[in-house]
Amino acid sequence: MANRNSRRNCSLAFLLGTTALALPGLAQAQMRWDGSSSNDWNNGDNWSTGLVPAAGSNPIVSGPAPVMPILSGGTTSLGTVFVGYDNALGGAGLTITGGASLTTTSATVGEQSANNAGNARELEAASVTLTGASSWTSTNLQIGAYGAGKTTVNGGSTLTATSNLHLGVHHNSVTGRSGNGTLTVSGTGSQVVSNGTIFVGDLGIGAISVTAGGKITTRSGSLGQAATGSGTVTVHGSGSRWETPSGALTIGNGGSGQFTVSGGATAKTGALNLAGLVNSSGRLTVTGGGSVLEAGQIRLGVRSSGLISVDDGGTLKATAILVGAETTGIGRIDLRGASSLIEASSYTMVGWFGEGRLTVSDGATLRGTVRIAHEASSRGTLNIGAAAGSAAAAAGTVDAATIQFGAGTGKLVFNHTDRPYDFTSSIKGKGSIEHHAGTTRFSGDSSTFTGTTTVSGGTLIVGGVPAGAALGGATTVSGGELFVAHTATVGTVSVLSGGTLGGNGTVGRTTIGNGGTLAPTFLLTLSPRALEVQGNLAFAPGATYRVQFYGGPVLNTHITVTGTASLGGTLAVAEIGGLLYYFNRPQSVLTAHGGISGTFDTVTTTSEPNNGAVTSEVSYTANDVLVTLKPASLVEAVSGTNSGSSSTVTTDTGSTTTPPPSPNPVYNTASGLSLNTWSVAAAIDRAVASGADPSFLYQIYARGDRQSLIAALGTLTGEVHSTVGMMGWEAAGGFLRAMLDPFASGRDPNAMPGAAGAFATAGAYASIGSQAELPSAKGPRIAAQFVPDRLYNLWGQGFGSKSRSGADSARGSQASDTSSGHLALGIDFRVLPDTILGVAIAAGESRSSLSGALGDAKADILQAGLYGMTRIGALSLGASLGYASADVETNRAIPLIGALAIRASYRTEIWSGRAEAAWRFVSFGGLSASPYAAFTAQNLRTPSFVERDGVTGLPTGVAVQGRDGTTARTELGLRLDATTTLFGLSTTAFGKLGWGYYARRDNQFSASLIGLPGSGFGFQGTRPDRNAALIATGLDVRLSNAVSLGARFDAELSQNNQSYAGAATLKVSF
Repeated sequence: MANRNSRRNCSLAFLLGTTALALPGLAQAQMRWDGSSSNDWNNGDNWSTGLVPAAGSNPIVSGPAPVMPILSGGTTSLGTVFVGYDNALGGAGLTITGGASLTTTSATVGEQSANNAGNARELEAASVTLTGASSWTSTNLQIGAYGAGKTTVNGGSTLTATSNLHLGVHHNSVTGRSGNGTLTVSGTGSQVVSNGTIFVGDLGIGAISVTAGGKITTRSGSLGQAATGSGTVTVHGSGSRWETPSGALTIGNGGSGQFTVSGGATAKTGALNLAGLVNSSGRLTVTGGGSVLEAGQIRLGVRSSGLISVDDGGTLKATAILVGAETTGIGRIDLRGASSLIEASSYTMVGWFGEGRLTVSDGATLRGTVRIAHEASSRGTLNIGAAAGSAAAAAGTVDAATIQFGAGTGKLVFNHTDRPYDFTSSIKGKGSIEHHAGTTRFSGDSSTFTGTTTVSGGTLIVGGVPAGAALGGATTVSGGELFVAHTATVGTVSVLSGGTLGGNGTVGRTTIGNGGTLAPTFLLTLSPRALEVQGNLAFAPGATYRVQFYGGPVLNTHITVTGTASLGGTLAVAEIGGLLYYFNRPQSVLTAHGGISGTFDTVTTTSEPNNGAVTSEVSYTANDVLVTLKPASLVEAVSGTNSGSSSTVTTDTGSTTTPPPSPNPVYNTASGLSLNTWSVAAAIDRAVASGADPSFLYQIYARGDRQSLIAALGTLTGEVHSTVGMMGWEAAGGFLRAMLDPFASGRDPNAMPGAAGAFATAGAYASIGSQAELPSAKGPRIAAQFVPDRLYNLWGQGFGSKSRSGADSARGSQASDTSSGHLALGIDFRVLPDTILGVAIAAGESRSSLSGALGDAKADILQAGLYGMTRIGALSLGASLGYASADVETNRAIPLIGALAIRASYRTEIWSGRAEAAWRFVSFGGLSASPYAAFTAQNLRTPSFVERDGVTGLPTGVAVQGRDGTTARTELGLRLDATTTLFGLSTTAFGKLGWGYYARRDNQFSASLIGLPGSGFGFQGTRPDRNAALIATGLDVRLSNAVSLGARFDAELSQNNQSYAGAATLKVSF
C-alpha cells in the first residue's frame, strides 16, 4: 500500500511539475475564451484567436467574460483543457449539452498553476456541467487542483476518466488553502466511469455526491489520500450506486475519509479499507432501509482509527470483516436499529492484530461466525446493548453459531435492557464475559470456554430450550443473579456480596462469600434434587442459603453436593405457596455425599413477604440438613401480639361469651383485627395445639402480609350463611305488613253494617301499619260515598325489596346485597262490625351475595299467615302472625385450599309477628294525621348442616351447628293522609316518617372447619344498625265500589344499611 501510494504521488508531482513548466508557453500558444459574441463554443468570435479550438488544441476557459461557453452537439477532440486558470475572481464555467461528445487528453477544473506570487490564484473557481445525454472523456481529470472546481453530471450524461480522477488535489502549507473539488452525479442514466483510481481529497478537499439513480464505477477509490487530504462520498437514494467491482476502496488513506450509503442506495467494492495509514481516519455509514454496501474483505482500523456505523435498517455484507487490522489500528463498529444487518460469510474478527470494538443494539443483527481478539497483540470487545460503563440499551441479535476467543484480550459484554434476551451462540476459547444489566439466557454449548465470567448486574440464565446448555470456565457473581436452568452446567462459581446463584442445574466447585446468596429453585422431579454441585460447597460467615418451600416432599428447593459442604452464615427458609404442604415433617434441603461440617449461624423463616405464621426447626445428620416447618400462632400473626390477657364480647341479649383462652390477642379494631378474624384464627390455633394437622391450610398460612392473611382467613368462615337472616327478615316482614290494612273497603268499621252510618270519610280513619297501610291494599277510603255491605275482601299484592348492608370492620363481616320478590294472596272475614280476621299465603324468592366474591345464597320461600284488626273509637289496632319455610342453597369457594365450588342446601324455618296501633288526632278537610307505633319480631331456626364440594360431593369447608336467632324492632312515627278526586276517581295519597329501633339483632352461628378437629368457632354476621329512619309514600285509586288499585314505596335508611321496598296491590270486594 505504502509503495503504491508513493509511486502514485511521484506520478502526480511529475504531472503537476511538467504542466506548470509548460504553462507560460501554453498561455501564449493556446487560445482563451472571451465570450465577446455569444456563449457558442463553436463561434470563433468568442475566442481570443478568432478561431474555434481545433483538434489537439489546448483552450483555456477563464473568467471574467460576458458569458461562459456552451458546447452543444457534435464531436470535439482537444488536448489539455483548463476551465478556471489564472483569475482570482473565478467564475469560469463550461456546459456540455445536447448530446455533445468531448474528448480531452487531460483536463483541470479549478486553478492548475502553482507558480504565482503569493499563490493568489488558489481562489480561482470553475465548474463544468454535463447534461442532455452528453459525454466527456479525458485521460486524466482534475477537479479542484488549487482552487475550487465543481463538475455536475446529470440528464443521462457520462463522464469518463480513462486514467485517474482527482478531486481536491493541492494543499498550500504556507497559506493553509487547499484545492476543493466537487463531483455531483444525479439522475437515472447519469454516470461517471474511471478506468483508474478516483482520488477524493488528494492533498486537498474532495466530495462526491451520487443521487437520484446516478452511478459511479471505478477500478479503485481513495478518500483522504494524504495527511492534508479530506474526502467525502455520499451515495443516496434508490437506484443510486457506487461500484468498485474488483479493486479496493480506501477510506482514510493518510488523511480523513467518509463514505455514506443512505436512502436505499447501494455500493459494491472488492476490498474495503478504513484508516489505511498512520494518522488517518475513515468512517463508513450505511443507513436507512434498502441501503446496502457489499464488499469482499473489510479491514477496519488498518493503522489508525476507523468507524463503521450501520443503522436504521441499513445492510453491510462482506466475506470477512477485520476490526483493528494491524497493531496500531483501532476499529469500531456501531450496529443498531431494527432490520439493520452486518453479515460476514466467513467471519467477523473483532481485534485482529490491533484493537476492535463492535456494539450490537436496538434490534440490529450481526450474522456469521465471530472471532474476538485473534492474535496475542489484539484487544477485542463485542458489546450486546451498550459498552461497559455506559447506560444499558436495547440489545441486538448475534446470529452466530460460534463466538471464538483468540490469543489476545477479548471481552463479550452484556449491558442491555431486554428481559429476556436469548443468546444461542456457543462460546469457545479463553476470554472474558461480563454481564452488567438485563436478563440474558444462554442456550448454547459453551463447555469449551475456559475464560472468566463476571455477573455484576442483571440476570444471566444458563439453559433453556433445547437442553444441553453449558458455560465453562470460572464464574464470579458480584451483583445480580446467575441462574442455572435444569439440564444446564456451569463451571466453578464464586458468589460475592450482592450476588445470587439460583436455578436447578449443575455447577462446579462453589463458594458463597460474605453477602452472597445461594437460592436454588424448585423443580418437580421424581427426586427432591434441584441444584447439584459437582465438587465442594462452602458457605462463608455472612453468606445466605435461601430455601424455598412450595409444599410436599418433592416440592421444595434442594442442593445435592458430590463433595463436602462447609456450613456457615444464614439459612433463610421462605415458604412460597403451592398445592401441597406438610407441617411437622423433616425435609432435606441439602445433601452432601462427602459429609457436612459446621452449622448455619442463623435460621430465619419468612413468607414472601413475611407474616410470621410459619416457623421452622433445623436439624443435621452426617450428610443432610433437615428443615421442619411448624405452624405458628395465627392470632399472633394477624394481631401482632400475644399478651395473654382475656377478651370478652357483649351481645345484644346482655349475656357474655368468652373467647377461647389461648392464644388471646388484644382486641384492637385500629389494627385491622376483627372479632371474626380473631375467632377463626383462635380456633385453628386451638386445634393445632390439640394435635390437629393444618397442612391443608398451607396457602392460608402462606399469605404474605398481615392484611392478606386476614383476608385469607375470611374465606374459611362460611359467612354466606349469615345472609339467610337478612333474606328472612325482608321476606317475612313484607308479608306481615301486607296482611295488615285497617282502611281497606269492607274492613272500614264505619262502613260496616251496624256502624255509625252508611257514609264515611277517609279522613276519619287513622293509619297504623307500614308497608300495607295504603287503603288500596284492600280497598280505598271514599268521601261521601255509599258503601254497601261486603262481608269478604279478596286481595293480592306483589312486593319486593332491595337492600345493602355495609361491612362491619369491628365484627369482621363483609358487605352484602339482598333482593327479593314475592306474591301474596289473602281473604278478609268480617266477624264484627268493627273487627276483621283473615288468612293469607305468599311465595317468592330471595337472593343475597357477599362482597369480595365470598359467596352467594338463594332461598325459595313459602309463607302462610293469620291476621286481625279492630277499631275502638279513634284507636286502631292490628296484628299478624306468619310462618315461612325457606329452602336455602349457598355457593362459595375457598381457592386457597383448592375448593372452587362449595355448596350447601338446607331448610330454614321462620316465625314472625307484627303488632300495630294508631291514634287519629287530627282530621280536617280530607286531611288526617295519625301517630303510630309498631313492633315486629322474627325467630329464625336453621338445622345443622355440612358444606360439600360441588364436584366430588365430599365434605368441604365448614360444618355449621343448628342455630336459633331473633330479630326485634320497634317503630314510632307519624302518618299524613290526603283524599281527593282525580279524573273522577277517588284517590288517596299518604306519606310516613318514623324511627325504627332494633332491640335485638341476632345474626351469629357456630361452625368448625372440616378436616381440622377441634376447630370450632363463632361467627357474627352483618346486622342492621341499631337505629334507622323509616320513610314511606304511596298512592291509592278506587276504580269502582268493588275494585281498587294502589302502589307504594318504602325506605329504611341508616349509617350502614339501606333498604328500599315497593308494592302493588289489587283488591276485589264481594
